[in-house]
Amino acid sequence: YSLQLEIIRLDFKAGLVGLLKEKPVKAIFLGTRIGDPNA
Repeated sequence: YSLQLEIIRLDFKAGLVGLLKEKPVKAIFLGTRIGDPNA
């Protein structure tokens, strides 16, 4: 599938804005860990 993993260590909005400025992506897959109390 030629997927690329990006790990961004910012809050959600700032990270998404930065990612979209850096790379013109077509889709983003997001997930959370099961049982994560901060999710």
